[in-house]
Amino acid sequence: AIFGVIAVSIRTKELKETHIVVRDTALEKYSLRFYIKNSLLSGVKAIRDAAPVVRKLLLYVTLAGIGTGLTSPYVSIYIVDHLKISPISYSLVVDLAGLSTVVLLLGVIVLVQRMGAKKSTLIASVAAPVSNIMFAQAKTMDELLEWGVTGAVATALQTPSLATMEAEAIPKSERGKILAMFSIFPSLVSLPSSVAAGYLYNISPVSPFILSLIPFAAAALILSSA
Repeated sequence: AIFGVIAVSIRTKELKETHIVVRDTALEKYSLRFYIKNSLLSGVKAIRDAAPVVRKLLLYVTLAGIGTGLTSPYVSIYIVDHLKISPISYSLVVDLAGLSTVVLLLGVIVLVQRMGAKKSTLIASVAAPVSNIMFAQAKTMDELLEWGVTGAVATALQTPSLATMEAEAIPKSERGKILAMFSIFPSLVSLPSSVAAGYLYNISPVSPFILSLIPFAAAALILSSA
């Protein structure tokens, strides 16, 4: 919370508004429900009118959202309760994975420039199901470390390359609306997938991670055709 307040304070002080705001006083009399509905409709319309690559990228992040919803809420529980790995040992895996991500990010920009944003994102999207396969069969700390490093590679490659693809494909005037949809859709689909994963986890703890291979693999296929 403290670091969040500091970050917001810095942004408030340093960022300058560059978007041209058109104020319509006629809209001020409408309710909050109208504003929400109008925002969603304008976002959907912007997606519909956008280039095909934008719609494919939206489908990609939506499918990835399903896979994330199936896995992310249960990783810690699975490792500590099912694999009987101590929380301290698991925190070491997380720390090493985070350190690997930071180190890779320092050099990944050059790699993205050489391979291109699409190829880099595609490699990252393929690494996601591979990482889940490694996680599903992991039994020891060494295997968990392999999973953590693989996930770090995927994160380091995807973060700048996906943002580059979005920036290149989305017109500047529509970025606010479309990028909002890029956040809303994955969040919406991750909710029911997380609930489904909870039921599956009670049946077999590893089953949500195996099932997540389907949306992650489908996301990679969609991206390859973008």
